[in-house]
Amino acid sequence: MKNKIVAMIMIGMLAMSMTACGGSDAPDEAKTESVKNETPEEEVVKRDFPEGEYSDLGSGTFSVQTSGGDSADGSTPVLFAKENSVIVQIGYKAEGMDGSKLSYIYIDGMENTTEQLGERVQGSLDLQEDALSEGVHTVEVVQYDTDEPEGEIVTYKSCQYEVKLK
Repeated sequence: MKNKIVAMIMIGMLAMSMTACGGSDAPDEAKTESVKNETPEEEVVKRDFPEGEYSDLGSGTFSVQTSGGDSADGSTPVLFAKENSVIVQIGYKAEGMDGSKLSYIYIDGMENTTEQLGERVQGSLDLQEDALSEGVHTVEVVQYDTDEPEGEIVTYKSCQYEVKLK
């Protein structure tokens, strides 16, 4: 009789422990399901420079150069890059720009660098990640009245380059 009581207690404890384990899985599955449902289907990329209808503003010119040409005449020079390239440089040339203002250089709306561009300046831009993906990319140079992106745009220049994979 004593053995039956001990056996019943052990069976009851075993049953409760199995129920507790089984019960704890259900909330995890529900949590996983709700997380899956909350995940957006398309990843939204926040741009540093807002997309919009901007036109040439301010003095000077800005162009990019690749081995495939120059954008000074409005064309889109081609850059051939390997698919697994980590970083590639292209040249730029600025002429007649306001050297008293800080110039923000954006590629596809993402800040690439800030430079002091003036009367005659040449340099290079480091292209990485998305800026090296296959396709046409837009380079925008923006100067603000306060030298900060919160200020009013006083200079806006843009050009393009195209990446082709080799």
